[in-house]
Amino acid sequence: MFDFSLLRRLATASSPAGNENAVREIIVSRLTELGLPASLSPDGSVASVIRSSDPSAQSLMLQAHTDEVGFMVKSHTEDGYLKLAPLGIRDSRLLTGRRVTVMGKNGLLSGFIGAVPIHLSKNNKKIPQYSDLYADIGTETKEEAEELAPIGSFGCFTSNFETFGADNGYIKSKALSGRAACAVLLEIAKHFSSQNTSLPFNLYFAFSPRGKVTLSGGSALYSRLKPDALVSVCAFEIPYDASCFSVSGAAVPMMEEKYPLDASLASQLRLAFTEKKILSDIPPTSEGEECEFDIIRLKAAGARVAAIKLPVKNRNTASELMRCDVISSVTDALVSILPRLKI
Repeated sequence: MFDFSLLRRLATASSPAGNENAVREIIVSRLTELGLPASLSPDGSVASVIRSSDPSAQSLMLQAHTDEVGFMVKSHTEDGYLKLAPLGIRDSRLLTGRRVTVMGKNGLLSGFIGAVPIHLSKNNKKIPQYSDLYADIGTETKEEAEELAPIGSFGCFTSNFETFGADNGYIKSKALSGRAACAVLLEIAKHFSSQNTSLPFNLYFAFSPRGKVTLSGGSALYSRLKPDALVSVCAFEIPYDASCFSVSGAAVPMMEEKYPLDASLASQLRLAFTEKKILSDIPPTSEGEECEFDIIRLKAAGARVAAIKLPVKNRNTASELMRCDVISSVTDALVSILPRLKI
C-alpha cells in the first residue's frame, strides 16, 4: 500500500529550488532505512542503486525533482519588509495574501505576502508586479529584518497537506507535483529492496534539485551515473476547465517539445498503463514551454529517455491537487513492468 504519510512529509518540507536540504534529508533517511546507501553530489542531488546479480547488466535510472517553487529575499524596506525575487513562480498573483515560510538566519520564519494596494500602485496596475510584493515576517525595522532574514534567504509557500472529496480520495498541498514523483520512486525502492529476485538491470534512483529554475539537475546526475536508459517521473497540468476526477491516469508522451522520446521505452510503458487502464493521453509540450526534466540535454548526451507524467491541478501553486488512486496505481504499474522492461 502506498505510504501517503511519507508523501505528506515530503510535500510539507520547506525546500524551494536552490535549497532542497529538508526534503533531501527525508529522502536520504528513507533510503537508509531500506538499506540502500545514498550518495550525494555537490549540487544537492541524491542517488542510490539496487544492483542486478548479473555483472554485465545495463542500467536504468528513475529520476524525479526534489524542489518546489518559491522565492529569495533580495532586499529589505525601511519598515522591515522583505522584497522578493521569484524562483519558478511566473504569476505574481499566486503570491498575494499567501502564508509563507522563510528560511532565516536562525531557523524558519512565518510570514505573509502583501502587495501595494491597486489604488496606490503605479499606473493603477490590476495585477501586482513582483516589485509591488513584500513579505511581512513581523519585523518593524530594516535592521531587524536584515538580521533575521538576510539577502539570499530562501522562502516558499506554507500549505497544509489535506485529503478531501469522496473517501478522502484527493490531496491538496504545495509541492505535490515534484514530491509525489519522489514518493513514487521511494515506494519502488522499498518494494525491490525487499525482494529476493534480481532485476535484469541495475536500477538507479535519482533525485535532482532545481527542476523549477534551471532544469540542470537531471543532466548532472546522468553525466555522473551514465545509465543506459532513463525514465523521468514528473507531472503535467490538468486543463483549467477539467477536474481531477476527469483524469484517471498518468501520461506517457511519445514526444517532448519537438523531439521524440525513446519509442521502445515509451511503448512498453504505455502498454503497461493501458492494461491497467491508467493511461492518460496528452499532447506533447509545446515548443518553448518549460519541461519538467532536462530532456533535450539528456538526449544529446546519448541516454534513451522516457517520461511518466502524473496529473496535477493548480501546478506550481500553494494548492496543488492530485488523486490518491492515480499515485498508487502508477506506482503499482511500475513495480509490475520494471522486471520485464527491456532497455
